[in-house]
Amino acid sequence: MAYTEDLCEGGVATASAIQNAGRSADKAFNNILGTHDDSWSCPGSSGWIKYDFGVGVQKRIRKYSITAPNSTSTQYSPKSWVLEGSNDDSEWYVVDTIEGINDWLSSQRREFLCDNTSLYRYYRYTLNSVDAYLIVDEFEMMEDLDYGYIPPVNAFASSIYHKKQTLMRGKAKEGFIRPTIAEFFTSKDFHETAKVSLGDIYEGGRYIGELNGYELILSPYDSQANLDYSTQEDDYGPANAYSLTDGYQNTVNLAAADTRYQAGTYCNNLTTGGYFDWYLPSKNELRFLWANLADLLAAGAVIDNGYSTPYWSSTTCGPSSRDAWDIEMTLGNGYQGIRAKDDLRYVRAIRRIAI
Repeated sequence: MAYTEDLCEGGVATASAIQNAGRSADKAFNNILGTHDDSWSCPGSSGWIKYDFGVGVQKRIRKYSITAPNSTSTQYSPKSWVLEGSNDDSEWYVVDTIEGINDWLSSQRREFLCDNTSLYRYYRYTLNSVDAYLIVDEFEMMEDLDYGYIPPVNAFASSIYHKKQTLMRGKAKEGFIRPTIAEFFTSKDFHETAKVSLGDIYEGGRYIGELNGYELILSPYDSQANLDYSTQEDDYGPANAYSLTDGYQNTVNLAAADTRYQAGTYCNNLTTGGYFDWYLPSKNELRFLWANLADLLAAGAVIDNGYSTPYWSSTTCGPSSRDAWDIEMTLGNGYQGIRAKDDLRYVRAIRRIAI
């Protein structure tokens, strides 16, 4: 399996207790290893440490590491712990439980895999040692890049295309224009062998159809919780996310404007199905998804949070409007309305491929 690098960057760490200001919780997430004084130290043989990835950011942690302090006093290292996840810092769910780790070495780094299937904003370790202190040099948390990956219909052609896209990783969020499939493949290589139907497993998700010169793909799952379009009441920004057709650019603009644009930031940061270029669909793209909903469901796609639940689009009602468009994902209805941006709605990301 392939995993991300450590994702603990830019978040906020807190702990049940610290020995002193120089041994605070953030010391355990700063990627500085091997220094005894640059570690989290908790008085007492038990305590918790928590990491908040931030508003609108959720991670599906399936691998993590713990590094013991640079010290001969390895009895201060944790011998048992419970790792939990939460999206509200109140209701917690167990991600992993470890017991009986009694043989730490100085500065030893150990990795642990966990069968976590949920996205969480907060992660909390509740740990126990065998002495009067609890000390950890570093925590790292990683996602599984292969989790939820759905093999494409044309595996050979897509593998070449995906490898070339991987070389361009990160550029998409900087205004990079994604090359078309035709620029990578001859008709013999691709077009004759990659014919797909609505709902087919394809390019990291489910094939929705063609719209405005793009193939649209539905991500494998919904957001795990209702999200605000904006966490700010009476939010009249941003001024550049009102396109009815270009959800990708709306999402890029939302993520660049501020992390308070929770739904857009969630999609912009999403990595699943082997791809990282997911976005919050525009009003018209979301309507197109609803129009093909019956075929998608018949092919095995799942709308996780119920067919009558409203979902956000990325389209605001204008350059200075406090409202944005949503849709009720209901067979036979598909009502689209406008809602205040601080209302809660579910989110389903899509991605696109230029034809």
